[in-house]
Amino acid sequence: MAKSIASQSPALLILASRTSSKMEAVANTIKGQYPNINIRTILLDLMSQESCKQAAKDVSDITSTLNIIINNAGIMSPKKLYTKEKIEGQFGANHIGHFLSTNLLLEQLRNAAKTNPSGATRVVNLTSLAYRLSPIRFHDYSFEGNEIPDDEKPPSNLPPAFSKTVDGVYNGYISYGQAKTANLLYSVALTEKLKGEGIVSYAVHPGCKCLVCELISA
Repeated sequence: MAKSIASQSPALLILASRTSSKMEAVANTIKGQYPNINIRTILLDLMSQESCKQAAKDVSDITSTLNIIINNAGIMSPKKLYTKEKIEGQFGANHIGHFLSTNLLLEQLRNAAKTNPSGATRVVNLTSLAYRLSPIRFHDYSFEGNEIPDDEKPPSNLPPAFSKTVDGVYNGYISYGQAKTANLLYSVALTEKLKGEGIVSYAVHPGCKCLVCELISA
C-alpha cells in the first residue's frame, strides 16, 4: 500500500509503526524504487496512549497538512492482552489507538481540506467482515465479566468456535469483532461530523480467504 501511494509522487509519505526495523525496511524499499519521494518514519505503538500522543506530536512537527490518514494496523489474539492503560488489547490497539491518533491530527486534516476538493481529504479505517461477530460491548469492552445488555451481546447463532472462552468471559474472535465494529462506526461518525468541512472517512474490508471469514459468511 505504501509503495502504491509512493508511485503517485506524493509531496510527503509518512510511515508509522511500533517496529522501527520493519518500518525502515519498507522505507528503504520505497526509496530504492522512488528515490525522489520524501518519506519519513514515526514510531507509534497503538497499545500505548502516550505513544499515540507522541506520534501525533512528531507528525505535527513534520507537517501542518495531511491529505489522507490510513489506519491499517491491527492485532488478532486468542490470548487476552492489555494496553498500557489496562484496556483489553484488541479493542485498545485496533480502535482506541487509531481513534486517539487520528483525533489528535484533525487540525492537519482540516488544513488540507481547506484547499482540497471536497471529499479528497480522507480517513481510511481498515475494518473487517468480523464486525458481524459482535457489537461494541460498552458495558464490558475489556471483557471483565460485567453484565451486558442483549443489544451488546454477539449474535446467538454463531458457530461454537466463537463462544469458547479462556476465562469464562474472553473470546479472541468476539473481541476482534467488537474492535472492527468500532472501526466502522468511527468512520460513520467522522463523516457525519466532518463532511461539511470536506473530510470523509471510509471503513474498508481488505478481503480474506480463511476459515474465520467462511464461518462468518455462512
